[in-house]
Amino acid sequence: MLSKFFKSVRGFFRPPASEASQMDPHTGLAGLYLETCYRDGGLTNRERAAIDDVLVRQLGLSTDEAMTCRVKAEEIHWTNLTPIGFAMAASKGLDDVAREEVIRTMIRFVGTDNRVDAMENRLIVQTANCFGIASARVKQLRGEVGPDA
Repeated sequence: MLSKFFKSVRGFFRPPASEASQMDPHTGLAGLYLETCYRDGGLTNRERAAIDDVLVRQLGLSTDEAMTCRVKAEEIHWTNLTPIGFAMAASKGLDDVAREEVIRTMIRFVGTDNRVDAMENRLIVQTANCFGIASARVKQLRGEVGPDA
């Protein structure tokens, strides 16, 4: 019984190789933000607009391009691509500073409802691991510990 649980949990963060490798980094980033917002049980139009706005600011896309990336990510989201597949695709086009900015944005999206549940926290930590960011640094980005920790 327990082994069945661990197999299902382990598979949660394993992307189908073909889908993750073929996805462009912009769609990967849109998907990662989509997954972050979706963790609280749904995706509102306000959250969709916030994702589009972040993509415009962070990637320099036009509003239409950002919306197209998000819509593609929503379509991929329903094909059972795991969240970490989006993270892997997004990481292809990001340097270390940009990766930290992605984590900050995820933290901001998660904090909009003034609570962070275990699924949201796990998504942030696993994405940071995929990006090569230590969990201590994630705590710093959240403001849980000082910069000297």
